[in-house]
This record gives sequence, C-alpha cells and structure tokens, in this order.
Amino acid sequence: MDKEKKKRILANLILIVISVVISLLLAEFFLSKIMHIDIERSFHHRIPHPVLGWVLKPNIDYVDKISGEKVEVKYNSKGFRDVEHTVENEHGTFRILVLGDSFMEAYSVQLNDSFSRRLEQLGRNNGMNIEVINLGVGGYGTLQEYLMFHEIGKQYRPNIILLAFYLGNDLSNNSFALESISSSDSSLKVSSRPFLDSSDRTKWDITQIDYEGAQRRYLEAKMHENSFLKRLTNKSLLVRSSIKAARHVAGIFPGNHDLTSEKSNDQKRRYLAKYGVYYCQEPPEYTKAWDTAQRILGRLKNDASDIGSKLFVFTVPALHEVDTGEIEKITKKASNPGMICLEEATAYERLKGSLKRLNIEYLDLLPDFRRVMRDERIPLFHRSDKHWNKKGHDLAAKLVLSALIEKNLLPKKEYK
Repeated sequence: MDKEKKKRILANLILIVISVVISLLLAEFFLSKIMHIDIERSFHHRIPHPVLGWVLKPNIDYVDKISGEKVEVKYNSKGFRDVEHTVENEHGTFRILVLGDSFMEAYSVQLNDSFSRRLEQLGRNNGMNIEVINLGVGGYGTLQEYLMFHEIGKQYRPNIILLAFYLGNDLSNNSFALESISSSDSSLKVSSRPFLDSSDRTKWDITQIDYEGAQRRYLEAKMHENSFLKRLTNKSLLVRSSIKAARHVAGIFPGNHDLTSEKSNDQKRRYLAKYGVYYCQEPPEYTKAWDTAQRILGRLKNDASDIGSKLFVFTVPALHEVDTGEIEKITKKASNPGMICLEEATAYERLKGSLKRLNIEYLDLLPDFRRVMRDERIPLFHRSDKHWNKKGHDLAAKLVLSALIEKNLLPKKEYK
C-alpha cells in the first residue's frame, strides 16, 4: 500500500472519529435542552441510623432539576429540609411539628415554597406567632415518623403535631411482608428499616435494624458513586437516557408472557404490594398493615398527649389518586377491572375510620386536590417525579391552616 493511500485512510479515520465525537457532543447538548434527568436526589444523602433506619446528612446542599427548574436543596445542621430551629422555644412561639416522608421533605420545590414554610408564612400573615418545624424524611413510613418524634421531635415541645399520611406507600412501609416484596432500592434494604412486631399485640417490640450491614452497604454505594464509570454515567445525559431506554424496552419485551409463570406471579405480588391499599376488597396483608398503622398512630397520640401536644393527621394525595389518566393506567394493569377502587377512594374512608376510632383529628385533602386539578385545570404535581409542585404545597398549606383554625387548634388570641 503506497503512502498516499495510507494517508487517505488515516485521514478518513480521523474524519470519522471527529464526526462521531461532534455527533455525540451535539446529542448531549440537544438532550440537555429537552430532557431533565436528575443527577443528585435525596436518597444520595441518606445515611444509616441505628434507630430510625436512615436520616439525612446535615449541612449538605445540592441542585436538582425538576420539570426543567433548578431546585436548590439544603439540609440544616440537624439534617432536615428546613431553616434552623433551636430546641428551646426562645421566642415563645406556638410550635407546629411536621412529620412525613418525601412530600414533607419537599426536595422537589424551593424551600420557601414547601408545605412547612408556606404554612408558617400563611399563619404569620394572619397574625399568628407560629413556628413550623419540619422533620419530614423521604422514604419514611408511619413507624419511622413516630420514632422521629420520640427520638427528636418531642425535644421541641410542639403544641401540635401534623402527620402527613401518604396512602401510596405508608402502609406497605410499615409491613415487613409487603415491604419485602416492593423494596427495590439497593441502598436501603428491608433490613435497614425498623418494623413493629405484630405477632403479639400486647407488646411494643420493634425489630432490630441491621445497622452494621446498612453502614457497609452505604460505604459500598459511596465508593460506586465515586467511581469513574459512575461519574461518567451521572454526568452524561446521553448515557443515562440510553440506559433508561434499554430498561424501558426490557420492560416492554420481558421475554416471558406466560401468565402462569413464576415471573407473572411475582408481578402480581408486586402489584399487590404497590396498589393493594386501593383494592375494593381489602387483602389480608393490608388488614394486618392497617392494624399496625392504627397501633402506631394510637401510641403517637398518647405520647404527644404526655407532653401536652395534639396530634392532627392529614392525607397526602398522590398523582395516581387525582389524575384520571393515571387512575386509568393503574386500573388497566389490574388482573380484573373491578379489583381497584381508586376513584371511589375507599382507602381514604378506611383511614378516616381508623382515626375516628382513635379520636384523632383528621383532614382529607383528596377532594380539594381533585377539584382544583379536574375542574380548575391547575396542575398540582411535577409529572417527572410525581411529587407536589409549588401550587400543590401552597394548596395543602392553605387547607391545613384553615382546618386548624376551624377546629380551634390554634390560639384565638393570635388571630388578627
């Protein structure tokens, strides 16, 4: 082969490489304009805890991308998505303590737009000297929320405790059997979550957390996150979208459509764990889960009463409970059309009955969320992560504040 031919081949190869690189860069640039794949999320900053299972790492801040908007997330010195609060009530405020999961942690909106901050601001705008303290942590179930109050919350001596009850997974989070089916987060195994032992209702026994194992998995996950390949994957939208597309295709063509197969049975069990709370006929697994939740809520009410606090529970509507399109999708996945009662909200009636038996004050936000989204056509959720958007948090705060005033749970002398 003569030198001129070798030069042409080499030049063509160089041209091909340059073209591929430019194409990849253009694809990356194009994806950055149309896609919003998050790089950091709350679960990246959860650290093991021997009692609570996990907590948020104090003094951490990061930027998330939700629906095209950059959300600045920062955890205070105690490890909560909130401003700083002193344990001592130095200014004699009327204290409201918020317990809940990711909806209350509120990493999908700016801090001042979160439920807790809006509730405090709305109250102060009405002449109330209130202080709202947010102890919400993503992934928590009702038991962890109770333990959060027991370990940390009661130190603040709150006047009112607001517990945000999310039917979407709070019950399954409290059930070892259901959580064992639905848990898929490798960084937070079932062994890292505390459970109430339901074998003997006369005893209050909480399962032992595998704290050492959780620490080991946490360190391993951190090493993996810091590896070159993982950092490259995180930074490249092209790589991440390709992986996401491959997983989607694998889900569409699983390679086994035999309804009697073990895989099909596993899918049915996962559907039960995820949506069984909405079944028209309550599955026995959820009957036990409801019993456990009622025990936890009853204990929280009593412990709150011991320090002079009042417990108030409000529901956290989910996108799949409000949006008719989402309801239809879930219903279609059911093995039989009459299995799911999402639209009828039978699960909410079940919760209402449990709280009534415990004599716990209660507010159901679902009717208003449906009215605003369906009749007024106002979006209340981020479609990307299915959490409340700014308007969802604002609506919830207004409804809860109005209910607290109506039920005379806030001191009248503080009203304008």
